[in-house]
Amino acid sequence: MKVECNYIKTIKTARYYSLGFKEFGIKTIWFVIHGYGQLAQEFLNAFTNLVDDKTMIVAPEALNRFYQKSFSGEVGASWMTKEDRENEINDYLIFLNNVFSQITSNLFVPKLKINVVGFSQGTGTASRWILNKKVIADNLILCGGFLPKDIDCKIASLLFKSTKLNYFIGTSDNIIEKNSLAIEKIFLQEHKIEANIFNYSGGHEVNQNLITNIKENIIG
Repeated sequence: MKVECNYIKTIKTARYYSLGFKEFGIKTIWFVIHGYGQLAQEFLNAFTNLVDDKTMIVAPEALNRFYQKSFSGEVGASWMTKEDRENEINDYLIFLNNVFSQITSNLFVPKLKINVVGFSQGTGTASRWILNKKVIADNLILCGGFLPKDIDCKIASLLFKSTKLNYFIGTSDNIIEKNSLAIEKIFLQEHKIEANIFNYSGGHEVNQNLITNIKENIIG
């Protein structure tokens, strides 16, 4: 007898954190997508310096949580693994689109500026979300990671003519291999994908130098 893999849709309660919500006066929303093993609330705290009376930050939390060591202690979250990856990607795209709809449906703003930040594993999540084209972003900001190589490059080439693609790479990032940035530049050039590349002082982390660089180069 053959073992069959079966699927069923089920309801899951997900969460996101936000800072700076107002029904009137918000001009910019930052969606910040955390990396592997992080949680949304702590990740949002790193971006609080971007908040003013016209700015809101939203940090969705990945759907899969786990104990980082053994069976207790600190908890982290992951956007996906290699196991059943396509369904996990589809699930988090639906989740992120639902978060966006819930946030923006309560805002009375004719023209919102949308910035999406992805860090580490979150760079792939943020990239796929924007390339899903359900949300139109002004900026996609990838920190400590690159575009997934399974994307539709024709769509990416067209999309990143209007949405600005920005990379921020730490000067002492020991997670990114030495030749990775050079390889990414070749990938971008081959597929005619426009991008800005910035460096900040630090490792594989969201630190104050990164936030300062984002403020200088994205906000202006």
